[in-house]
Amino acid sequence: MISPTTKVVCISASITNSADLEKLVATVNAEFGGADVLVNAAGVLNGRGNIGEGSIDGWWNTMV
Repeated sequence: MISPTTKVVCISASITNSADLEKLVATVNAEFGGADVLVNAAGVLNGRGNIGEGSIDGWWNTMV
């Protein structure tokens, strides 16, 4: 459960788009004065299906 005093901001951005990243950094700096922790939760989804049916290259493309 998040404390009622916790500030949360949702920002949609693509790591492949430099303008999105600049907006993300500017928003984080404006709202929080910077970032203390970064979590890499980026990935791509190329199609759908069972993970066991995909290729190793597809796995790395998704996870990196």
